[in-house]
Amino acid sequence: MTDPLAPLDRLLVLEELRRVQSRLCRAASVRDWAELESLFTADGRFRAYGAGGELGCFAATTGIGAAIDQAVGPGRLVVQSSDEELDILADDRADGTWAVEDTLYPEDGSRARHGAGSLALAYRFDGGRWRVATAEFTRTARERG
Repeated sequence: MTDPLAPLDRLLVLEELRRVQSRLCRAASVRDWAELESLFTADGRFRAYGAGGELGCFAATTGIGAAIDQAVGPGRLVVQSSDEELDILADDRADGTWAVEDTLYPEDGSRARHGAGSLALAYRFDGGRWRVATAEFTRTARERG
């Protein structure tokens, strides 16, 4: 497929998609669910699958934060992503896949739990900025707590 954007415009879009991902990780890490939900389109969807393939979480935009909060449970959360694969499909659509690591530090001081997986995102240019239309997290590993 031919790239729909000029090279400089393509680089600017790629950088903006990276910034959206950084904001997602930061918002999750500080449990700012309103900020996290603002990064989704009005009809955005989130799904998360466990390491065994089971559906662990499904939510629409205004319920994504609460669903993640409930799935993760109490404690201090740290989320990091790297190794992005980004594809611009049109001037208003893009896809991305990110390697994600998360660590949950329980409030009671017990041993932290580390996990890893991949996050597949469909982006849409909406309201003058790039937002997440769909997010699908697939866990590949999780330490038992």
